[in-house]
Amino acid sequence: MSEKTGFLIGFLSITTIIVISLIFSNPFWIEKMKIYKYKDEAYESISKYILTDIHYNIASYLEYAGYEEELDIESLNNYIYQHDTVPFEIKPLKNKNYYLVKKIRKFVKKNPTYKESDLYMQRLIYEVIDTYDVINELHDYYAKNRYEVDDDFNKAKELHKKLILQINSLSEEHEKFNLAYDKEYWTNVEKCLEDYKDEGYLSNYYAYKCLSSADEIRRYMINKGFSAQYDSYIMEFDNAEYFRLCMEFKLAFRNYNRYIEDSESQKNERNFVFVASPQLMDCFQNIDETIVIIPSIMNDYEMYVLNNETAADDLFFNYYDNAVSEYNKIFE
Repeated sequence: MSEKTGFLIGFLSITTIIVISLIFSNPFWIEKMKIYKYKDEAYESISKYILTDIHYNIASYLEYAGYEEELDIESLNNYIYQHDTVPFEIKPLKNKNYYLVKKIRKFVKKNPTYKESDLYMQRLIYEVIDTYDVINELHDYYAKNRYEVDDDFNKAKELHKKLILQINSLSEEHEKFNLAYDKEYWTNVEKCLEDYKDEGYLSNYYAYKCLSSADEIRRYMINKGFSAQYDSYIMEFDNAEYFRLCMEFKLAFRNYNRYIEDSESQKNERNFVFVASPQLMDCFQNIDETIVIIPSIMNDYEMYVLNNETAADDLFFNYYDNAVSEYNKIFE
């Protein structure tokens, strides 16, 4: 992304080089340069921020403070008394976290148009920002040990209630968005498939069907709470549902591969634009392994973690993620 910088010439040319070097070596600015290229990519990123910046960030806090509006003072106070510190860590949300969420706004009015999802996304962004603010308040309170001079944890009670109410509000808006987006997203996919088939663009049809099938697996994982840092989201999987999605992808890939290898079919098509995809081939070649690894992790998650095996996302998520990136390159 281009930054708001204006540099003088001549005498300041050396300074310019130094300033540019400092900017591009700063992690914040490197992060700012990352641009969402597509609306769906931007929209799907919101769940990642909610999981990582919010859910996983405050999980240990809620374990001791409680999930109700009333703070569990007894449990919290006992731990502080015994260990002279709080039993959790809350990470502060930096400016870049706010920026990454806010920049999703510019995609609301872009294509494809999602009537309900666009409306809910605007609300959801504000909810995420408000939640970040509360988390930062909470972090500041405990990081500076303000509970030590607090009058019977009155401020702690106030912040806890504020957090719980905000989390409930965020969860409500997130659920509304997810329901609307899932419906409108797949409606758009079906329309694209019908249009390609009706217009005789079968290479596009089979490729898009295969990619949408891979994308369905990827989105299923995201909806279950996918995180590269926390493999525990796998425990939310439904084996039968995941197996069904994998079988549908395998069938879609075979149909796609069969078509693109049929030179006669290609001759009769006016718009053959899609060629064999190494990303899709990776998905296909590794999918049987992923079908086996999921149940094994679910059956003995503790042993899986104890053995420190390769993260599950390394085994399969990246295959689908890379394959679906082909979506955005060809079908906009």
